Amino acid sequence: MATTSDNLMIPLEPLEQDKKDELKEHLTQRRFSVTDQDISLHSLVELREKWCLNLFLDFIENKENKHEYLEAPDSDGRTPLLTAVRCKQPEALKKLLDAGANINARDERGYGVLHHLVLKFSDDNPQTEEQQQQQEEEQEPLLKMLELLLSSRYVEILELEPHGGLYRETPLEFAASRLKKGYEPLGLYKLEDMLKKAVKQKKENHSLKSKMAKVVDLIIRDSSGDEVRKVLVDMKNNELWKIANQKIGRYSLLFYAVHASNSSVVKVLLESGADPWKEESWARELPLHRAAAKGNVEIFTILLEKMIDLKGNKSLEKYSYSLIKKLLENGNMKGKDMDHMKCFHLLLKKGVIQDVNQISSGKTPLCLAAEYNNEEMILGLLEAGAFIGARKDSEKDDRTIWDILPQGILPRAMDRLITQEKNKQEEKKKKEEGKKLIRQETGNENEEEVVKRKDYTLRLDYCFLLPPHQESDSNEPMKEMKTLMDMHDSGKHRDAIKHPLVKTLLQAKWSKAKRFHKIDLAFCFLFVGLLSVFAYLLKDLQERMHITMYILKGLLGVFIVMMFVREGFQLKCRRIHYFKNFNNILDLLLPAMVLVLIFTPENFSGQFAAWVIIAAW
Repeated sequence: MATTSDNLMIPLEPLEQDKKDELKEHLTQRRFSVTDQDISLHSLVELREKWCLNLFLDFIENKENKHEYLEAPDSDGRTPLLTAVRCKQPEALKKLLDAGANINARDERGYGVLHHLVLKFSDDNPQTEEQQQQQEEEQEPLLKMLELLLSSRYVEILELEPHGGLYRETPLEFAASRLKKGYEPLGLYKLEDMLKKAVKQKKENHSLKSKMAKVVDLIIRDSSGDEVRKVLVDMKNNELWKIANQKIGRYSLLFYAVHASNSSVVKVLLESGADPWKEESWARELPLHRAAAKGNVEIFTILLEKMIDLKGNKSLEKYSYSLIKKLLENGNMKGKDMDHMKCFHLLLKKGVIQDVNQISSGKTPLCLAAEYNNEEMILGLLEAGAFIGARKDSEKDDRTIWDILPQGILPRAMDRLITQEKNKQEEKKKKEEGKKLIRQETGNENEEEVVKRKDYTLRLDYCFLLPPHQESDSNEPMKEMKTLMDMHDSGKHRDAIKHPLVKTLLQAKWSKAKRFHKIDLAFCFLFVGLLSVFAYLLKDLQERMHITMYILKGLLGVFIVMMFVREGFQLKCRRIHYFKNFNNILDLLLPAMVLVLIFTPENFSGQFAAWVIIAAW
């Protein structure tokens, strides 16, 4: 049974309920997949039920996409017409031809209808007379199909010498090779004789092969782009577009040429109107994905530039992750013109990868590159702004990015994130002034001295520490300090904390926070000092009901309110992690304890005050 690829399914709506039940019963008996809604044309051919095929061919007759139904390939690139040959169904073959099916359709190997007939004729090699007689009976449907194809109605449009298969053979060459291998069924000899006569007659009549068939044949034979261009010369734009967007099995001609690494043919097809933005429906991939898998820099560049020219409202951004994955999966392939990393850098250079933090299957491109241990891509992604603290969201793999990153790679990445800010005009002017000054003062022409006297502005890029956006379901924004803490706790990457890039960041943050830290320290010391005085004088003040006690209580009350406000802001900003920190809990309990102390009865205030002072200090 043929498995479907981008095989269009035909709805069961036109069937009456009894016919629908009968069809389902047939399908179930023959182990076809059954649904209540639809069926493929391939399955109808294999089912060998004439009434059913007739009914559904009538159903699609007036459909605008009738051609798509008739030419929909299965997982091997066979159209329903080729499936009819494979299943030895001459009646189905005739009905499909009458309905308008393409008689010159090819599968993924380039085999046409005549190639498939050769294969079916050579299925068995009889050893006895009984087996030979049985084979002749079984091959009668095949002979009927051959006679139909070579009849006067179809022989003029049928391509008798298409090339296909591993050795790019015509049906005659294919039949001859099968006979040489020891296959000797009588039907194969008959096919060879009939084909020879048909080919000879066609040549005598000077019948020309269609340009479409010539182009397909040239591409299958891996011919040059110049040969293809000669066939397409002087053709109208609509004809060029039709040819350029033809298919070989499931593959578009462009995809097929990319797969064959034929850059000259890729250029010609794009010039003729082939659409590089059209996804291959069977794989949900662009031709650019296949170029990425092949690592062919020339073809990758040609496709990328063409797609950028034609993009309109389309964007390659959504394909960023899948393109990177293709490059990584095939990165170990070696060959002429193969360089997967050059293709990756082209994606960065052309601005295709604008978001290097895309998540697919719970992974970012950086996680993926780390899993493949591709250091060059890791460095490139970090330089482009990939977030080092990205979490993997996979139930099957609980490792973090810190577990899979190669040891020592972070310092090398940080080295590349320290760059010199260059202003070409100012740089040139300073260089000339520096040389002139050196000549005047020392007469030294040494360039090294000029370099030493230059004014440098260094650009420090910390983007790899910062998350690109805040997750909608997160209650706490992830800061760069959290990333640095994870880096420190990882062990394997702890030494990266000592890198100058991190040190300058910490210094810059400290320079901003230092003033507030001093204010906080002063506030804490003042509060603890005031609390200590209050606790020390508590007993005497209570006995005398001195005015000083009320002043101290009032001041402590102000401090308590300020501390509760401070902790309230922290709790709002760090709701998830706030209670995981013991210091935060103590900061929250302390003003509460002081508040209780103020209203504690005299008998217990002394003992409780002692504990509060201990907690405060």
